[in-house]
Amino acid sequence: MKTEDLPLPDPPVYRPGDPDSLGQLLTELQAPVYRIAYRFTGHRETAEDATQEVLMRVVHGIGSFNGHSSVTTWAYRITANVCLSIRRKQVNEPPRTALEDLELTAPTHEPSEEAIAAEQAERLQVALAELSPKYRMAFLLRTAEHLSYAQIAEAMDMTVGNVRSTLCRARDTLATALGYFRGTSHEA
Repeated sequence: MKTEDLPLPDPPVYRPGDPDSLGQLLTELQAPVYRIAYRFTGHRETAEDATQEVLMRVVHGIGSFNGHSSVTTWAYRITANVCLSIRRKQVNEPPRTALEDLELTAPTHEPSEEAIAAEQAERLQVALAELSPKYRMAFLLRTAEHLSYAQIAEAMDMTVGNVRSTLCRARDTLATALGYFRGTSHEA
């Protein structure tokens, strides 16, 4: 697992009226917000636009932030909402999930193994793109951002039980699409 793939610790507490703390908060939120947006949309430009939208919403909403969750979890929720909104607007464009920076397989020096790994990564990308936006977001928050079920529940406005169910369905859908079945794996 890459160090930069781990979620950042909670940013410093925002102090109302302190522009330095707001600037620091935005700086620390930018990378994880962009990472989620890019992995969800698969397009750098769209992810940059989403990141800008999320950070603007943070600036405009920080005064009403209630502190019931961490600032990071609140930002993840805004990010999820923005990404899902973007997806709804792109109905005619097939979704794409960026996999290039996810560590899916161990690096190998055998050309045949690298070709197989590349083919498997492509199949996974296609399968992820076919997931519903809700399943894809929950799956990415769990596997790419390493959020807990509770954090995903907070970010997606779900119960922990719904998160578990959503992730189970996402995994089952991926397994079926990739030719794997619960309890066994079959070469496709």
